[in-house]
Amino acid sequence: MARLLMQPTIRDGLQKVGSQNLPGTIEDWLGADPDVAAFSDYAGDAHDAKYEVFATYLVHVNTVQSLLSSIEALKDHHGIAGRTVDFKGRKDKKKLAALREYIALFANHPGVCIAVCWDKRHLAFRRRQQERKDLREAIAQRLGVELKVEVAERLMKAIGFLPVVGHGLRDGDRVLWVSDDDAILDGACATQVAPSLQALSTQVIAARLARLEHSTPRDDQDETLLTLPDLVAGTLAASLPSPLPRGQRISSPDPTTNSLLGYLSQLHLATRLLVILVEANPQKETLTPRAVHLAPSEATAWSSQPTEPDWASRTLAKLGTFTHLGGVPGGWRRR
Repeated sequence: MARLLMQPTIRDGLQKVGSQNLPGTIEDWLGADPDVAAFSDYAGDAHDAKYEVFATYLVHVNTVQSLLSSIEALKDHHGIAGRTVDFKGRKDKKKLAALREYIALFANHPGVCIAVCWDKRHLAFRRRQQERKDLREAIAQRLGVELKVEVAERLMKAIGFLPVVGHGLRDGDRVLWVSDDDAILDGACATQVAPSLQALSTQVIAARLARLEHSTPRDDQDETLLTLPDLVAGTLAASLPSPLPRGQRISSPDPTTNSLLGYLSQLHLATRLLVILVEANPQKETLTPRAVHLAPSEATAWSSQPTEPDWASRTLAKLGTFTHLGGVPGGWRRR
């Protein structure tokens, strides 16, 4: 059954990277509530993108109202109420003015954001077509679910966050996976993705979950929470080179995308960003996961002793959700 999900080396590599970079359990990351939502989005179809990026934001659904209220207040302040903040709209002047504070609101709410980036050089592997067929046949034989080869492959990659956090999930947790509109998965969502997800998850999660369900966005709240993985996936897909030498600074020729990279470096406070490259070796036709870290840039890092709290800080303090401890490295602490 192991190959039903993904090659054991990839599965085990993702599990190792996750346990090394996210020690403890989901209670340590998010709190004790057993209701966990995972919001996922994808980027990487552009011809010049070097990676397929699947970003997932995990948060306790019962604690997000303060975050959502802060986001709505910020959008009102910047004159973008009722509009979606996303990577495609990053050059809109009003949205751009709000982006740093927008991401700061997510950064200061307990959560985990995982970006699994699949090196697109693997798409040229000679054995890829056969492996896609094998995956499809294995799902059909063992689950009784007929999936198109592209759906089976997209599902395997989209749930790559599960082996990363699987060690931290607990017996009795209830997990809802919400994936944004996806031309490949959407047609199979109702009857095929859900049963496949249940069976595939048993390969990477040791805990006995009370529930694991899949949904597309149900309301405006889901759409808002999907904006963080949208921004992460879009920014990384537009910036990551392949191969990425160790120690090389990640940057983009587009100034706005470069600024977004800096803003995303805020995701080391209450919400942490873990970026995992699944790197391809074209000669050996192998894939190997490794973690990379977005280091704060001098231009966009928070001051260690800010002279005046920024607008997001004032909003959070006003709502009484977090106590400011002086920026990096102390960050924010829940009351």
